[in-house]
Amino acid sequence: RPRVLLLDEPFSGLDPVSRAEVMESLIDVVYENHTSVILSSHILSDLDRLCGHVALMADGRIRHKLELDELKETAAIIETDAAGLKKLPDGCKTLSSRKKSKKGIVAIVSGISDDEVSRISNNDTTIRRASLEELGIELLRDRN
Repeated sequence: RPRVLLLDEPFSGLDPVSRAEVMESLIDVVYENHTSVILSSHILSDLDRLCGHVALMADGRIRHKLELDELKETAAIIETDAAGLKKLPDGCKTLSSRKKSKKGIVAIVSGISDDEVSRISNNDTTIRRASLEELGIELLRDRN
């Protein structure tokens, strides 16, 4: 009954049924024994289902620390131009941005409500909620 488990790619190479069973067992261990788990994985969808907090690493360094419930509720991917980013509501924070063709900029923003997401979307700006995998990829592409 360890207090902390350190797991490196624990689901790698498992078929879907085995993967689900191992995840369920891990969740049981955490709740029954109050065990903390540090889990490394390249499969962000696994982390999305299991973790409360995520640290994204690149080049051997932690680039972003994320609280998943808050991120899922308030983060979005926005494609716009520089003027569109300046029109974001107060309290909205840009976590990353990079230049992209077509609309100009792709950014990850946090602190934005569902109503604001609906209000902001127009012909010049697209904004949408995204999975942890999509958010992680965009956050890691921005190496600043």
